[in-house]
Amino acid sequence: MHNLKSIVSLAALLGGCSVMGQEPTVSTSADLRLESNYIWRGIEVYRNPTLQPSVEVGVDAFTFGWWSLIDWPGGGDMVVKEHDYYAYYSFESSGWEVSPFYYHFSYPNEVFDVTTEVGVVLDRSLGEWNLGFELAFDIDAAHGGIYAGASLS
Repeated sequence: MHNLKSIVSLAALLGGCSVMGQEPTVSTSADLRLESNYIWRGIEVYRNPTLQPSVEVGVDAFTFGWWSLIDWPGGGDMVVKEHDYYAYYSFESSGWEVSPFYYHFSYPNEVFDVTTEVGVVLDRSLGEWNLGFELAFDIDAAHGGIYAGASLS
């Protein structure tokens, strides 16, 4: 809960940093997904159905969010397995959308260590295609260190 309060406080502070005389652009979204299993970075973490709620708030170029994973084994009792808090800032540079980010992963009912990642996402539109790269560094080294990815969609 402390992390959520910190993110909300940061969002309020940054929202007040808009250009003088201009109202900040604010956006919000919420989502609830039901998935048959949970795969993260190519590894099947849970074979049970999962609920994945999320909330996101954007203030100008800043985005702040929360995502959770709720395990639902065989329709029995639901168990919260993970809460993630994140923030990123997006800007354009030489035709690329650049988004440095911060992610905090916590696992209330698991043996996994709490961990934090920082990194950057690069996206570029190529006509009907989109080219993307991601580089993340686990600053707590709880899950292995450096992650990299590329996509073409």
